[in-house]
Amino acid sequence: MSDTPHQNHSEAKPVARVRAIFDVEVTNRCNARCVMCPREKTPGQGLMDEATFRQTVARAVEYGRVESFVIGGLGEPLVHPAIVDFVRVAASAGLRPSIITNAALLTKEKSQGLIEAGLHHVNVSIGGLTPETYESVHRGLRWRETYANVLNFLDLAAGKASVNLQISPTEQTYLEASGIAKYWRKLGVRLCLIFPFASSRGGALDNGLAKRKRCPTRRLNNLPSGTLNIEAVFRPTKRDAAALHRQADFVCYPKDRITFVSWQGNYHLCCNDYEKRHVIGNVRDMSVAEAYRRKAEIGRVNLKLCEECDFSGGDLPARDAGFYLRMLAYLLKSAAGAVGAGRRRRAELLRLHQAGRQKT
Repeated sequence: MSDTPHQNHSEAKPVARVRAIFDVEVTNRCNARCVMCPREKTPGQGLMDEATFRQTVARAVEYGRVESFVIGGLGEPLVHPAIVDFVRVAASAGLRPSIITNAALLTKEKSQGLIEAGLHHVNVSIGGLTPETYESVHRGLRWRETYANVLNFLDLAAGKASVNLQISPTEQTYLEASGIAKYWRKLGVRLCLIFPFASSRGGALDNGLAKRKRCPTRRLNNLPSGTLNIEAVFRPTKRDAAALHRQADFVCYPKDRITFVSWQGNYHLCCNDYEKRHVIGNVRDMSVAEAYRRKAEIGRVNLKLCEECDFSGGDLPARDAGFYLRMLAYLLKSAAGAVGAGRRRRAELLRLHQAGRQKT
């Protein structure tokens, strides 16, 4: 049961059909224990069934204005045994599906299946350039295996699907972020995205954990070289930003732009609701437009989720011409740096293989 308070207005405000970012949690199970992820606070682990996924896809198609359809949520989507079939369902509906993964399970066979199913791109979470840093951040995973998986995916996906990296800054990761970006852009990765602050995950990381898990500075004054501000992904167009501020008393782009669907099919107020307390409705009996309308009615209420969150929220500037020019310049530079990427990937795979043999 949700404890999210709703405001009842005698006259409902118009609901803007903003370009939606879907975040679909096919499972909240994971094969890792990353230091920046408070998944221990997520109750009731499980797997989304096929009917619920198909209904989620149908809701996205019904809504129409879909900017991205991301299979991610609070777990590792490659844990789900039907992930390839789910990608195929979404792609067949014209949604250009992507996944967020730690890539530890992104084997050659899985990669080939996802690409053939119509995966548009993959976002890989990598928090270290060296084995020591990577394995201290992504606890339970192996640096060499993950790096080899991403290299193999890049080869298999050439001309079919793209790869982005996501970096969540921690005390261990921050100093290596620029090196991570330089390394992977030369190997064919399209974007290296970094949170420009040490995320509290909607307050799910408390003060005690913050001292150990979060970057020493709340917000980075300068992004590490070669990285892009991941907050830019959440920025709406000027038209959508104006519409959001007209319809809601309290605008936060993760809340008002992202449609988060849990493995049970529930719409949640925010993708940072790790405790799964704020349920808006379910895809079985509620449209995306109605879910947005209900979220817009929630004002600046006294929720731990919002009060202790350090995301910029509605203070983020909307996309302007400069945003698109900066993105174009970044992509052109990545493309130029990736000339000869296939040869470098093969050399790097050989190096990783030899290092693994020497270790054993």
